[in-house]
Amino acid sequence: MLTRVRFSLGLRLPTAPVVALAVFGALGVGTLLRTAWVADMEYKSDEIWTFERTQRAGHEESWPKLGMPTSYDVRHPGGTAWVFIATAKVFGLTTPTELGRACQVANALALVLLVWFAYRCVAPAEREPWLWAAALAAVNPLAVVFHRKIWPPSVVPPFAVLALIAWWHRDRRAGAFCWGLLSVLMGQLHPGALFLALGVAGWTLVFGRKGTRWGYWVAGCAVATLTLVPWLLYALEATGQNPISQRQLGNVFSGRFWINWGTEACGISLHYTLGADFWDLLRQPVIGGVPSYGVAALHALMVATGVLIGARWAGRAWRTGWRATVRDAIGRNDRTALAVAAGLFGFGTVFTLTGLPVHRHYMNLTFPLMYLWLALLALGPARGAAPAPGADLSADRARGRTLLLTMWVVQFAVSVSFLAYVHANQRPLRGDYGTPYRAQLTHGLPPR
Repeated sequence: MLTRVRFSLGLRLPTAPVVALAVFGALGVGTLLRTAWVADMEYKSDEIWTFERTQRAGHEESWPKLGMPTSYDVRHPGGTAWVFIATAKVFGLTTPTELGRACQVANALALVLLVWFAYRCVAPAEREPWLWAAALAAVNPLAVVFHRKIWPPSVVPPFAVLALIAWWHRDRRAGAFCWGLLSVLMGQLHPGALFLALGVAGWTLVFGRKGTRWGYWVAGCAVATLTLVPWLLYALEATGQNPISQRQLGNVFSGRFWINWGTEACGISLHYTLGADFWDLLRQPVIGGVPSYGVAALHALMVATGVLIGARWAGRAWRTGWRATVRDAIGRNDRTALAVAAGLFGFGTVFTLTGLPVHRHYMNLTFPLMYLWLALLALGPARGAAPAPGADLSADRARGRTLLLTMWVVQFAVSVSFLAYVHANQRPLRGDYGTPYRAQLTHGLPPR
């Protein structure tokens, strides 16, 4: 018999059939958010450069050895172009919207792959946070923004989930080899993934090395590195002649990685993509010419929910003591916490120490760890973990589910509001978004 859903002090989760229905419903919602109004996608210099390579490579020009130009005056690895060229060739994509749709579908499939992993590989005691992570990733506003783009960081999530699955099975030869292989191959899609690979491997070596087949991991890294050698030689020469000007000591102390991690997980990030128009979005919906500020209220609720989740974690930490809290935070207690810690602390520390600025789109490389982190904060210890004295884990987890459900609903509403705003405003938007592609076609407007 299905247990009933009730809201009192918290949400009592139903049994498996209803949970599965809710999860697949979230996947459907995430797919719709990514694929709706495909012509409203971003289409600026990077997207134009990428699409043109897919149409010209092998015809008007040879396959590119290097990827697109960057703000660092160093070209990206060739894989940033190859993945799109290969996709276009295999599926016969000849228009920007077709290529954009392929990227959107790939990211929707990443969500499906994440849920498959949760059910197939994760033990039942650790599974629930992974399902919440998939649900939150499906509706997160910045995830929706990035998962709709023709852009190298935007095609990382499917590969990131595959690398995560391999890491999870690093005690097997094939798992360790594929973990090393995929970690470095992701660097072909975005160089920042090389810091991710280093951070995750370093954290795992210190806190989760037991049983890992390190020899096979090294072999996988070595094989993948062969594809990067031409770019690495080029990058060393280019940076030797023109040092990266954006590397600054102040970036080491800014804490930007962790600020981005927390705010993006809670959905508080759309100013990045809309710029000055973000404040106009907050005024929506406008009813009879009068701003309702409904989207502003949703943002306030997102902030409040995130603060409550953090406060509940702090209260739980106070009750359990700092030693147990630290052990849980660094991933000593289970593999789920270790995965989050490897991204949050391992990657975060390595990237921060480079002195490079941590842009918001770099966080897409960590998919789905930010959302898993938020779920762990809300839900608390895995089932079967030793509770703090006097703690009621069932009630505590129920209240956490209520907060996560609130966050899911609010982020869904914000994502819908954002897509509707872009669809209704076919003009140059003043942030990173630029002019929607449909406005470029129908009104002849420039990309920016």
